[in-house]
Amino acid sequence: MTQSDQQAKKVAFTTTLGAALVAATTQVGPGFTTQSALFSAQYLGAFFLCIIAALALDIITQANVYRILCFTRKRGQEVAAAIHPVVGYLLTAIVVFGICVFQFSNVSGTGLGMSALFGTSTAVSTVLCGLIAMAVFLSRSANKIINILAQVLGAVLILTALILVFMAKPPVGEIPSQIAGADVSSLLLPTITILGSVCGGYGAYIGSHRLLDSGVSGAENYYLYKRTQLLGTTTVYVLRVLLVLVTFGAVMHGATIDMANPAPSSYQAVAGMFGYRLYGAVILAAGTTTILGAAAIFLSFTKTHFKWIAAHERQSAILFIGICTVVDVFLGQPVNLLVAAGSINSLVLPFTMLVMLIASHSKRIMGEDYRHPVWMTVGAAVVFVAAAYLSTKNIPNLIALFQ
Repeated sequence: MTQSDQQAKKVAFTTTLGAALVAATTQVGPGFTTQSALFSAQYLGAFFLCIIAALALDIITQANVYRILCFTRKRGQEVAAAIHPVVGYLLTAIVVFGICVFQFSNVSGTGLGMSALFGTSTAVSTVLCGLIAMAVFLSRSANKIINILAQVLGAVLILTALILVFMAKPPVGEIPSQIAGADVSSLLLPTITILGSVCGGYGAYIGSHRLLDSGVSGAENYYLYKRTQLLGTTTVYVLRVLLVLVTFGAVMHGATIDMANPAPSSYQAVAGMFGYRLYGAVILAAGTTTILGAAAIFLSFTKTHFKWIAAHERQSAILFIGICTVVDVFLGQPVNLLVAAGSINSLVLPFTMLVMLIASHSKRIMGEDYRHPVWMTVGAAVVFVAAAYLSTKNIPNLIALFQ
């Protein structure tokens, strides 16, 4: 192998790693942490059935999105615009809406983490977290900083979660019997919520857009897209399982969980004040990367429609985070907002799948020789129907969160 080949291989590895971990850590935000604790406390071992169902639908969703964006060399909104310009604007509008909903919850959730870690008030912590995120975009190397933070804070998340699981000692052997005895109809809300939190809204686009923004695309680079999807999805669901096991262990050993603040009370039940501080570290690390990743994907979707944003990306990101921080401080209800964010984003998923289904079978968009795998087409159709049905049926549950 020549030196140039080695260099190319190294660049491919770092690009893939950066895209995968930014995608993973952007999805593993405060909402993810809160949802994991809340639903684990409510449904115990049966919640793992929700995780399995969401994982299957997530894999199908992202496989379609990664493949189509790679082969067309286009971003999600550009693929939609190739169907019809109005479709492109519509996809951008609903995805940006999803980004905003999650970003509101991201900043407030990160503030909860800082408050737990350092003892500051939630409002002050929220403002400080927003300012820290804005400071990253002051640098011309913001994208490089985001990649580095994703790797470092991702490692912090996994290590902290492993420590908590070790201390929680969850009775894993009881999970199968609890799944077998579960009322499947009651698992609608948690399933659609966690699905929406990882691949609803903007979640399905993060990794592929990062690769496109790095100049990696085309059939010859499809293996990098598959590698990115595999690493990102594995990271997300390993963390999901670990965090769920913490709360599951706490409840099964007799702890009473405060449903208004399920994650911190779970971790405190497991490890006392040390556990509470670890909660702060988990949600602060998760929230920081999520705020930055959401701002980056916001730019990726909007800069193709707005020339000012394309010409002033860093300033646009700072303005976006600033607005979300101000709204967060006055909105309140951080825990309800964190749970609702996933449900709201799940409403975006059916439209994403419909766009991908149409594009994947358009020779004008994909090329005369392109053939979309049958399993992806069938899977996308299943996800579209299931997500549309479940999301619509879940609207009353979503409204009830704020009553």
